[in-house]
Amino acid sequence: MFVYEKGENAACRKYNFSPAQEAQKVKSFMKNKFLIVILAIALVIPTVVSIVNYAMMQGGEAASYNTVSVKLTDTKGNNFVFERDGEKKELMQFFLDTIAGGQEVQSLPTSIEQNYPYILTVETTVDNFAYKLYYTTNSQDCYYVNTNDGKSYRMDKKHAEEFLNGAYSASLFENGTAPALSVSGNSTSPDSLIWKFKNVNGEYVEFDSAAVTVNECESISLEGGLSFDFTVAPDSLTLKIVDKETGGQSYTFNGDLTTLASQPIPSNTDVSIEAFAKWYEDANRTYYGEQSYKFDAFFTSPAEFYAGITEIQIGEFICVTGINVNDPSKITFQSEPDIHFTPVFYSDSETDSVMALIPFNWNLTAGSYALTFNYGGSSKTIDITLKERGAFDGRPTFKDRNVSITGADSIIGEKGKAEEVLREIAKAESAVRYWDIGETLYYDDDTDTDIITYKYGFGDTLNVSGTDDSYRNTGVDFTVRSKGKDIKANLDGVVVYAGRLDYCGYTVVVDHGYGLKSWYAHLGEVTVEVGTEVKKGEAIGKTGDSISYTPDKCLHIGMTIFDTPVCTYAIWKNGHSADDSQGIRVYQQ
Repeated sequence: MFVYEKGENAACRKYNFSPAQEAQKVKSFMKNKFLIVILAIALVIPTVVSIVNYAMMQGGEAASYNTVSVKLTDTKGNNFVFERDGEKKELMQFFLDTIAGGQEVQSLPTSIEQNYPYILTVETTVDNFAYKLYYTTNSQDCYYVNTNDGKSYRMDKKHAEEFLNGAYSASLFENGTAPALSVSGNSTSPDSLIWKFKNVNGEYVEFDSAAVTVNECESISLEGGLSFDFTVAPDSLTLKIVDKETGGQSYTFNGDLTTLASQPIPSNTDVSIEAFAKWYEDANRTYYGEQSYKFDAFFTSPAEFYAGITEIQIGEFICVTGINVNDPSKITFQSEPDIHFTPVFYSDSETDSVMALIPFNWNLTAGSYALTFNYGGSSKTIDITLKERGAFDGRPTFKDRNVSITGADSIIGEKGKAEEVLREIAKAESAVRYWDIGETLYYDDDTDTDIITYKYGFGDTLNVSGTDDSYRNTGVDFTVRSKGKDIKANLDGVVVYAGRLDYCGYTVVVDHGYGLKSWYAHLGEVTVEVGTEVKKGEAIGKTGDSISYTPDKCLHIGMTIFDTPVCTYAIWKNGHSADDSQGIRVYQQ
């Protein structure tokens, strides 16, 4: 039986231990407690470090111990990555020091803010964050912005000078970065290059090629022939082209780039190409270097472009057809003089070609227009003769006419709202062609003249009596003689708008594909819905009283290519244009 006692021996007597045994027990307990404390500290340290790192990140700070990598994007979009464990880790530290050495300023100078910045992205063990670096050729006028908190800083002169004298300042100088190459419209990267440029001190510095070179052989399609387009033309270019199927060398080239497209390379041929370009050192230049390229290519037949008609009147349109074009989005276009329109080409399965409708708007002047189409290594210019707008059906065109509109003052305020709605409709496009080659617009001569008669023509300027308003007619206006008579679609298509707007009354818009749309406004009634597919000659609405911004009882029918109004007289039938109308003229092989 245990006896409880007080005093220094009480504990040992409680458990029936001797004093020596109790001392050993206490020693062992203290040892275990010490180990537990050490283990707890070890577990807490990473959390503390993370909290500290996070706190530093929230303050926009980073240090080498928590930074994994730094990515620098120059003003040309070239990316350079410097990693903590990489060969260029000292550059990572350089940019961290640049940030750490900045002096806060209230805001960027206006002249600096307008410059294109470098982007510095810092990846740390906690988070990523970025700075905008604004360098100028004056080391005392360089700044950066912390995008985390929006604060601005002036860089210290030492770090700014070191950067401006180094390889990564290349994009600040004209021709500082290595020239880019496009081969028949395909962006192509060199497998090796040496490029040197003069820095702020006039000393040659070598551009870092890591951002623009590739280690694997590229494969491209050379549609329409072979062309080499450098952003800076080389002094010499040597090519070696080998037929991959036979292994035989097709030819070597060492000459003027302008003659390259005429080289006799067979179509539908797989080849390998090696190219070597060189820019010589010259006292009058700030650069020199060389680049080599290796890539596989497949040559296809050159693209060709044709117009369905080459002589039209102001306000009319043409259809241009392209053959041997696989990707119409790669077609580029120029016009001289400028027609202020960029054609959109669509792949046309029926003709195995691409097509684009091109309007010549009413603001152009008569004369000769050269339309140039480029695709891959080929280029084609089509000359168009644009003639003055002639009389239609014995009536003069493009005339100023005075009109009276009932309630004009109360309706004119709705013009802006209607234009906004209709502008969005006009910009929409359909890659489905609903109209046929050579098709004329619907017009029933036997009955329609009993319903409507021609009143105002395309391009006429209508001056509204009693107001300061005047506008050009985007189509043809007709006087309505009878109510409740069908108004019919000009061509096959799909309805993309059917509703009422205060400015133009009941309105229907039909999309015929490839940008071509017909517009029917000031109707008495709409009889179709959006999404309805209609055939040429089918009813889309009815005549009637339209309380809208129009003279008398009027019906408006017009056509546009996207948002450009076009005159359709040339594709109307019998008596409403020339009797020999051939409709929408399209080139046919």
